[in-house]
Amino acid sequence: MHSFNIAYRGEWPHDERHFAREVAERAGTVHHQVELDVARFPELLPAVAWHLGQPNADPIALSTYGLFEAVHQAGFKVALTGDAADEVFAGYGRIHAAVTTRGTWLPAYVDALAAIPAEARPRLYSADYRAFVSDRGSASDAITEGLRQEAAHRSRLDVLTDFETQVRLPAYHLRRVDHLSMAHAVEVRLPFCQRSVRELARALPQRHRLSPEGGRGKVALYAAARGLLPRSVLERPKQPFTLPITAMLAPGTPLWAYTREVLSPARLRTGGQLDPTAVERLLRAQRTRPADCLALATWSLLMFELWREEFAVRRAASRPAEARELLEVAS
Repeated sequence: MHSFNIAYRGEWPHDERHFAREVAERAGTVHHQVELDVARFPELLPAVAWHLGQPNADPIALSTYGLFEAVHQAGFKVALTGDAADEVFAGYGRIHAAVTTRGTWLPAYVDALAAIPAEARPRLYSADYRAFVSDRGSASDAITEGLRQEAAHRSRLDVLTDFETQVRLPAYHLRRVDHLSMAHAVEVRLPFCQRSVRELARALPQRHRLSPEGGRGKVALYAAARGLLPRSVLERPKQPFTLPITAMLAPGTPLWAYTREVLSPARLRTGGQLDPTAVERLLRAQRTRPADCLALATWSLLMFELWREEFAVRRAASRPAEARELLEVAS
């Protein structure tokens, strides 16, 4: 059995390679430590946006693309991934917070799904696009109303599990995994999406999915892995599979220079959906007071603009009707 882990050339926060190496040694795999060169990001990001085919705000997209490139180069056509474990076994902190919160829980849960907080989003829109969203309603509005109706007569955990597995997982996570693996001719198999696994998880009592103390989910999954994985892995805090964009979106890095180019006022005015002055304030804040929330907001705008330019601008001349339809989907 071969195993793969991705890291980034140089010294960056949240490096997981030593944990991956411990697991590989424990399991006896042939381990491949992939190192992605951050200087390649400007070259890779347009390809990532093209293969995704829709905006995706999660920095994991670049990691995923680079990982499956390495899997292909190693000669493999099929890979197993751990996607869907958090959805099936209630592993996300936002699920735990929503289930354990007394009183109002919906706004915080829905906001946790977004790359940019609800109160900040309208300030980044152009006046025309702000009016468009106000008239049509946002995705957050639709999600909130749907969850409110479901939660009126079902348990909160069941409602959230169904939403995470039936709506968000296929539209957001699985599309990304499928498109970015197939970009390198690799088929992905997802054990946690098997019906038998999903049905088992759904039948578990809440206490076997969510721990009342400590904010930990996937209780049964951790218990099942006891003795199979190193304690250092089982007992460490949950960390998303991503890349350290807060550190990488800093002056002097290739990603920062590329982001400034893509989110330049001239290019944003061409798109018409974002306010160049507001985006400049966001970039200035990230430059002077780096923070995870600012970096994720910047990344999401970067990926949106790359998608818009590829699908709504370059193809508009030959397929104007399709371009209009794609813009409506993006809204």
